[in-house]
Amino acid sequence: MNPLLNIALALGLAGLLFLAYRRIGTTYGRRGGLALIALVLLAVNPLYRMAALGYLQVLVNQHPAVAANPYWDLYYTFAIFLTAAALVLSVYGGVGVLNGRRRSIVWRALIALWVSGPLVNAVYLFIAGRVATLAAAAAPDFLLGMLPPLAVSLTATAYLLTAAQVRTVYADKADAGTPAA
Repeated sequence: MNPLLNIALALGLAGLLFLAYRRIGTTYGRRGGLALIALVLLAVNPLYRMAALGYLQVLVNQHPAVAANPYWDLYYTFAIFLTAAALVLSVYGGVGVLNGRRRSIVWRALIALWVSGPLVNAVYLFIAGRVATLAAAAAPDFLLGMLPPLAVSLTATAYLLTAAQVRTVYADKADAGTPAA
């Protein structure tokens, strides 16, 4: 693919994500970190998961003999089911961040971030390594592949557990109405 086309697509995607970030702030009243977390769960994480499936397809297109291997169907089918589960969980967590008001929404978002992020990414890297072995190609580096989802999950977890905005938005009514003892 042409590098200029890649740059244009990346800039276009960045512009769309910025517009979505602004829209989340005005429509749902979630600004700053909460809008970013919702955007990660609703858009960035699903795109990242789809790119992982694309990587497997590129690998098999470069090495057609892999498609004849019976393990390829098993790995690819498992990757598709894993992608579907990660997408559902990620969107479930993101919709909760946008529409919810209870404290349990924070825990739902944390579970969605960690399961559909680093956990699923570790399984993807394992699958990609197995497919690369079938193709006699270089496997992706596990450590470098785990850094982006770990960084996002750690940062979002720190924000969700410590930010005053999160405590204000997701306060259970029973907690807000009871006097301090």
